[in-house]
Amino acid sequence: MIIDQNLVLSDNQSLVGTGLKKSKVIELNGEVNEMGRPVPINVQLTETVKGATSITFKLVTCDTKDGTFKEVLSNKVMDADLKLGAKPISGYLPQTLKKFIRVDYVIEGNSNSGSVFANLGIY
Repeated sequence: MIIDQNLVLSDNQSLVGTGLKKSKVIELNGEVNEMGRPVPINVQLTETVKGATSITFKLVTCDTKDGTFKEVLSNKVMDADLKLGAKPISGYLPQTLKKFIRVDYVIEGNSNSGSVFANLGIY
């Protein structure tokens, strides 16, 4: 798989603190899926999270960049599993996406360490 910097949602984004953190927004267009193949998505912890009781990783989508995003995929990971290398979201983009996507990280508790890398892949 090739990693294109234009398809990186989070590049070692900090997961320190509590509440909602958001990745950058990516606009989906013909470039991303021009050959009609499934598009891989990967969300992986690049540093162990400590202090949080859980984090919910959500793929969200919207028709506009600044609109109200809706959840299409979600995975709640408890503190014992928030370790370096964990992949809370790994697979392919669902077919139900709108034009824009991002990944939301909902931190419960108060994290004092942790970071995440999230990207779309192309072959």
